[in-house]
Amino acid sequence: MRIWTLRIWSGTSPVRPGFEIDLAKAPHLARVLERIRHAVGHRTSDVKKYWHRTRPFVGTNLPICTSPEGLGLNSSYPSGHTTAGYGMALLLAHLMPEHASAILQRGRVFGESRIVCGAHWKSDVQAGYLNASSLMDVLLAQPELQDDLAAARQYLLAMQGTAPAPEAGTCAVEHDAAIHSLLSEP
Repeated sequence: MRIWTLRIWSGTSPVRPGFEIDLAKAPHLARVLERIRHAVGHRTSDVKKYWHRTRPFVGTNLPICTSPEGLGLNSSYPSGHTTAGYGMALLLAHLMPEHASAILQRGRVFGESRIVCGAHWKSDVQAGYLNASSLMDVLLAQPELQDDLAAARQYLLAMQGTAPAPEAGTCAVEHDAAIHSLLSEP
């Protein structure tokens, strides 16, 4: 099982540095995330096949900070990583509405990292945000997920005061990225 790190910020300083989410101890959250993973994969692959958009680094010398293997040279639109990452942020914001602004800001930064890394165009990432938003509206309303969502919220509430905090240096880097949005710059 993977361990996820949730960092919660308020304005320019951390409310709490965040905490690690151990999915082995959160089976309800793991089930919801697995459901989201399948839905995101299906939704983005169909749209990518339709648009068949070339990635920014293809045929250029533009740098890329991730391996191009497995990316699909002509599957840039919409960003699947953004759809998944922002979808997860929407899920966590739903489960912890008291921290929704900070969580959604982190989801935005995750999407923008796809532009910084040279894997996507701005419009790919913007489409990923929209894709995630519409997908999560449908998924979070499904009656069969409500018990898992309630149990996942209880786990997160219990863990936020006791789980290990992430490394402070990583939090500082992510905070710096959060205050500089690529999508608001010309």
